[in-house]
Amino acid sequence: MQFRFIITMLLAGVIIAGCSGEGDSPADLPAQDTQASEDLFGLPGEDSDMAQAMKAVTERRDARRAKGDTTAMPAATLKQYLPASIAGYTSGTPSTEQVSVPGMSLSRVSTTYTSQSGARVTVTLVDYNASASGWESATAVFALPISVENDTEVSKTFQTDDVLINGFESLQKATKDATVIYSLGGRFVLEVTATNQTSLETARSIAASVDLKKLAAL
Repeated sequence: MQFRFIITMLLAGVIIAGCSGEGDSPADLPAQDTQASEDLFGLPGEDSDMAQAMKAVTERRDARRAKGDTTAMPAATLKQYLPASIAGYTSGTPSTEQVSVPGMSLSRVSTTYTSQSGARVTVTLVDYNASASGWESATAVFALPISVENDTEVSKTFQTDDVLINGFESLQKATKDATVIYSLGGRFVLEVTATNQTSLETARSIAASVDLKKLAAL
C-alpha cells in the first residue's frame, strides 16, 4: 500500500470515529460520524458525499452483522478475486496473511506480476470486515473530491455511480509508479501498483478486471 496516503486516511477515520464519547450507543454513531466529518472538512452535514458514503457503509456493515458475517474471509478465499493472469506479465506466487485479535479480523492477499522488461504490477486485496470503524470512516474520505498536482506527482480521489465504490489514484512523475486504490463496500481495499508507467491506464484497467461490484456487494 502507499502507506503515507493510507495512514492519512486512517488518521482521518480515527479522528471521525474518536469523536464519539464514552457511553454512546451504536445508534448514535452514524450521526456523530456525520457531524465529525462536517467539523473536519466543513461539509454540509448529511447532504455531503462523504456523509452519504458513511451512511451507506454503516448500513452495509450492519446488514452483514445481522447475518452473522462478522469476520474477514479466509485469505485463501480472498485470493480467488486476484487476476489469474495479466497480459504481458508473468504471475508470481501469491502471498497471504490472516490477522485475528479480539475485536478485529483482517485478511490480505497480494501477487506481483513481472514483465520481460522488468516492469512490475502488484495487486493487493484487503478484507477488514471486522476491524475498527475508523477504517470505514477513512475509506469514506474517498467520496470527497480531492486532487493534488505538483512537481513530483498527480494524485486524486475518484467517485463512481455506486456510493460504495470510490477510490484514489496517483502517478509519480519521477519514479513512474502508478497506483490505483479502490474502497469497496466499506469492507475491502484493492490496490494496484505498476512500475515504469507514463499514465494510469494500465493500473486502471487491471483494477477494473477485478470483480469490483461483487466485492462491494458482499
